[in-house]
Amino acid sequence: MAEHIDRARLNIDLSYRFKYVSKFIDFKQEDIKILNTLEPIINPILPTLVETVYKKLYSFDITKQYFLMRNDGFEVFAPNKETGLTLDSVQIDYRKDMLSVFLRRILTQSDWNDSFLQYLSRVGEIHTNKGGASSISVDYIHINALICTLENTFIDTIWAVESIDWGKKREILHALKKLNDLNAYEQIEKDPTTIIKTEINKKITKMLNQNTYYLTSIDDLPKICGQPKLHKIDIPMRIVTFSRDTITSPISQFIFRIIKRIKNNIKRRDAKLNQDEHLASLDIQDLYANIPVSKAIDITLKRLDESKKLDNLLFTKTDVKELLILALKNSYFQFNGKFYKQKTGLLMGNTLSPILADIYMDEYQKQHLHEVNIPNKIWQYVDDILIITKMNKPQLDKYVYGLNKIRGTNKFSSEFEQNDQINYLDTMLTKTIINNEIILKIRWFRKDTPADRLLNYESSHGKSIKNNIVEI
Repeated sequence: MAEHIDRARLNIDLSYRFKYVSKFIDFKQEDIKILNTLEPIINPILPTLVETVYKKLYSFDITKQYFLMRNDGFEVFAPNKETGLTLDSVQIDYRKDMLSVFLRRILTQSDWNDSFLQYLSRVGEIHTNKGGASSISVDYIHINALICTLENTFIDTIWAVESIDWGKKREILHALKKLNDLNAYEQIEKDPTTIIKTEINKKITKMLNQNTYYLTSIDDLPKICGQPKLHKIDIPMRIVTFSRDTITSPISQFIFRIIKRIKNNIKRRDAKLNQDEHLASLDIQDLYANIPVSKAIDITLKRLDESKKLDNLLFTKTDVKELLILALKNSYFQFNGKFYKQKTGLLMGNTLSPILADIYMDEYQKQHLHEVNIPNKIWQYVDDILIITKMNKPQLDKYVYGLNKIRGTNKFSSEFEQNDQINYLDTMLTKTIINNEIILKIRWFRKDTPADRLLNYESSHGKSIKNNIVEI
């Protein structure tokens, strides 16, 4: 049975709201302790970090404009005039100090009690007309961009510290990810259904003219659920949207039928290894949420061009692009009677998300994984990549560190063979010598938490998934 959450109390009880959000994203006291271990690392570079953030804010006019407004206590500063307002101005120095204080408190606070929550809430309020000057109301998109910039800076710093072992680095990055998850979704005040349906109708009418396609017959928004990851420590939740039979699902299914044949399927090949080669795997952390949607769409359109799939269709590449944008950028859903939007990445549960993720990662592999992108030495399935490499474990760790320095949100972790074995997807691969050749022996791999249950055929999963289970 679903746990009851008091909607009215969420809006008036700060502690209750924090406990609900923390439970939803699995943010625990252990994560706070891990954040506390960051303070000795971040504190020495905090002035440089803050200076970098403000240079970023000043590099765009849309964010710089918020600093042209006078703070209380700075009467000598003429508001709304850019003259004299530089990064060295007294008012900007004051704001830099406040950001430093905020970050230092995040990293040193061991007890996130009511007093600290009130402080966090106040920091948010003063950037809106609810708690600051009536003329100041920072759009949420800029707040989120700032938080992402801070997170990326923290991650770059952590990866560069050689004294921290890889296991501890993963723990720290996981805690930072949870902290940023507090801002992963944006609550929407009004039901967006009517606006989405109007956009779809407008596009379909313009694109298809006299041709009839029923792409706007459903008015429901997706719902979400949390699926526990039983095989992982602390059993974190995977957030999944139920997008079947919802307002954008006809468009998603329509486009899916066009692009489904351009993706590369994983193929089993007989692999032979040399004596100096090892098995390893790469895993992309939170792939769906970190895929840049616009870039994934551009890559898909490029593949469509190359495949000539559009040659015999009644609409253009621009039409396909606009339909993809409609299906993927309207990432709204309902939860507990309220409306939300996922701010970045692909919704897990959208018909198009798996194929867009696969196409994006195939291109990423070609562009960035040069050292391991060798025919018959690499296999990729969504966010899991198996490689045969001559790198040893320290060399692989260094290689992954370099991958994580590439600009963008994709971050990798790795596993290296142990006792000539490695687990990949649901298989266990073992290096075996037969007739003086090293080949791979493949067996099913069972996690420590198998339930020995098969999928109910009446579930909402696709027919291909059910058919594959039967074939197994």
